[in-house]
Amino acid sequence: MAWYKSFGWDGRYTKLEDIITAQITNPIQMGETPESIVNKLKATGNYPSLFQKAYNQDINVQNLLNALVQFTVSMVSASTKYDSVKQTLLSFTAAEQAGYVLFQSKCNTCHTEPLFTDGSYRNNGLAVKPALNDLGRMSFTGSRNDSLKFRVPTLRNLYKSFPFMH
Repeated sequence: MAWYKSFGWDGRYTKLEDIITAQITNPIQMGETPESIVNKLKATGNYPSLFQKAYNQDINVQNLLNALVQFTVSMVSASTKYDSVKQTLLSFTAAEQAGYVLFQSKCNTCHTEPLFTDGSYRNNGLAVKPALNDLGRMSFTGSRNDSLKFRVPTLRNLYKSFPFMH
């Protein structure tokens, strides 16, 4: 995420702090307030001293957001077999090589290497789910051209999260 210029599936956030705050306050995600989290952290044994050590001050909303931003951008996927192959430290098996060739011919247009996303917003043809009523980027930009367009997700660490879209 350190390389993104905007955040969220529709790109409405320009700062990582903003999407973190949105996730904290969203009733479907955490349903909290940053102030409530600060108060909970202050009531724990470890966090007050850790924040004092890191920021030379007590826990506050800005330090909480800074800590979450730093944690988020520290999650870098760069030690995969793919990376080792690209560094010529390892080789793909025959099956992996066949899969890589298939990926390059079918997926690499949107999921470009090495981040496995081109950072664009696209409509992948899935129907609108009425329960979600999520029109994608259009709900942010207001442009009909952005109807049902969502950020092309990275495929890095996909095995650690649920499959997205197609």
